[in-house]
Amino acid sequence: MEEEFKKANESVMFSYRRHSESKQTYTLLKSTSDAGYQPVGDYTVLDKKEDCGLSEKKVMNLVALLNGKDATNDVSEDIEGTKLFYYESPSAQTDKTKIVFYKQDGSGVSKENALFLINKEVWGHA
Repeated sequence: MEEEFKKANESVMFSYRRHSESKQTYTLLKSTSDAGYQPVGDYTVLDKKEDCGLSEKKVMNLVALLNGKDATNDVSEDIEGTKLFYYESPSAQTDKTKIVFYKQDGSGVSKENALFLINKEVWGHA
């Protein structure tokens, strides 16, 4: 799945790769004119029960949005009966924007689903 996405978006500004140390963490990359793709953020799945395929679809959608395109993957069947929320955490103490994703399945309080950290200068221009 990751390879198909990369081939379809070879000349895009933003891309991603799976983190080498964790199958549930993805590194977001930005193309630079002098150094190729450089890391600008991380998406870490906090819900260890989430299917890796669903996590990757969500990351692909984030990358598509960063590239100014519509989300490329419909995840509605994968999350049927669940609502997704996010909260952007204000912080002037770091050069990264912190966004926490939550899911609510109707059985109580919402639960943290993923953590998205991205360079502030990138998020400000997305």
